[in-house]
Amino acid sequence: MSFQSLIVGCIHVFFGITLIGLQIACFIMEAYWNQIGLLYVKWFAPGAWLGGFILITGIMGIVHGCNYGRGGSKTGCIRGLRTWIIAFNIVVVVQSVIMLAQTIRFQMLYPGRLIADCTVYQAELWIYNYDTPYCEAKNKITVMGLIMGAVACFEAIFALAGAIIVREADNEFIRRG
Repeated sequence: MSFQSLIVGCIHVFFGITLIGLQIACFIMEAYWNQIGLLYVKWFAPGAWLGGFILITGIMGIVHGCNYGRGGSKTGCIRGLRTWIIAFNIVVVVQSVIMLAQTIRFQMLYPGRLIADCTVYQAELWIYNYDTPYCEAKNKITVMGLIMGAVACFEAIFALAGAIIVREADNEFIRRG
């Protein structure tokens, strides 16, 4: 059993489920308040894509950690799984960087778009038919999206470290015989 691979896999699973959960929460709030056009729902649902790949990478890491040392490391079974884990870690890094770039671009180009209709004075809200919960939902979706961006930043670094850890653990096991 490889504890390094197992721990890295568990951390990937945790963050994958977290991202998918945040994306689902954004979808639910979007659907309930009918806010078409927010970044983290309309464009391409980045939390679902990135979270799915992180979750799959984590599951493969757990399988690799549990099957490690049962004689499969010297055959092609675990080595093939290691190759897939490293490939998925690279995909996670690329997707994390893209999601982070989209978040930064959106915050730089459209900083007021998220709350433009929520900056109206409270006395004028009845004219525009915007309730306070609508603005709260917009702000919460924005915060959840920024959290997804922060997780993507962490995952970009952690996925590279995870790929290196899995590779080094396998190489060490092969050297020991």
